Amino acid sequence: MAADFDDSVVAAAVARGLDAVRDLPIPANDALCAEEKYALLGQDFRDSAWQHLNDDDLPQASNKAWGVVAETVKAISLHHGRVIHSHRGLLQVVEELAQLADAAGDAETRRWIRNAFTVARSLHANFYED
Repeated sequence: MAADFDDSVVAAAVARGLDAVRDLPIPANDALCAEEKYALLGQDFRDSAWQHLNDDDLPQASNKAWGVVAETVKAISLHHGRVIHSHRGLLQVVEELAQLADAAGDAETRRWIRNAFTVARSLHANFYED
């Protein structure tokens, strides 16, 4: 059974991940930083991934599937007060969330987080390697 985490614990994990890559907090006047933006982008990527898959365009489908995962992690980060600016930032936040699950004794969720992100990164690489 997945552990239930308090928002402050998740926010601390996000901050640790982004501090490790020196990503900055959300600028006070950044109107483009909205959770809804990432949710809409994620939905667009999901729809596009299915369309490309149906069209047998596997490289594009792979890249769009990666986009779904990346935008989801960005939305989680933004919900907790931080903006991800790089692939390295994505990786660090995912790793901190996996470690959070592990520390709570939820090895199954830790494995799921790490495996899902590894698969997503492989899909992203597939786009570039065709």
